[in-house]
Amino acid sequence: MIAELARRGYPTIPEAARQLIDESLQNNGPTAQELREGREGENDFRRAVLVRKVLHHLSAITAPDSLPTFFDRGLLDDRAFQQCLNIPPPSAVELAFIKSVRYRGAFILDRLPFQEDYARTEPDEFGNIFSGQVHQVYQDFGIPVTRVAVMPVSDRVDH
Repeated sequence: MIAELARRGYPTIPEAARQLIDESLQNNGPTAQELREGREGENDFRRAVLVRKVLHHLSAITAPDSLPTFFDRGLLDDRAFQQCLNIPPPSAVELAFIKSVRYRGAFILDRLPFQEDYARTEPDEFGNIFSGQVHQVYQDFGIPVTRVAVMPVSDRVDH
């Protein structure tokens, strides 16, 4: 869907975790699983993802375009991920940044059938839990949430 939004001329931001995994693999570096199990494991990887997301958000707010920017995964998605995996909450500095970001809204897409790939290390059941949690986190932060049903990509974008 993010590719279709970009094709239609909207500014888009890719998923930071997948971006880091792709960059690692392109440089013959560690796989997704190895990144998550590295020196400090999941927390080290999550920190790298957060830094990338901060950079993405800074580039989005300084962009001259007046169109809305669509993020494949917003900052609050990470909070939901952390809650699902019982990862300790972000530091005070991280939380302050998360709270400073203002989204006009969040589109949460109903899940498509699970397809395992090189970047996903969580089981299919995790997706159902995560989907509910991410919806709750956005609501907890006062962000209007619009659910988007499964349908062809162009119809989802038109929704």
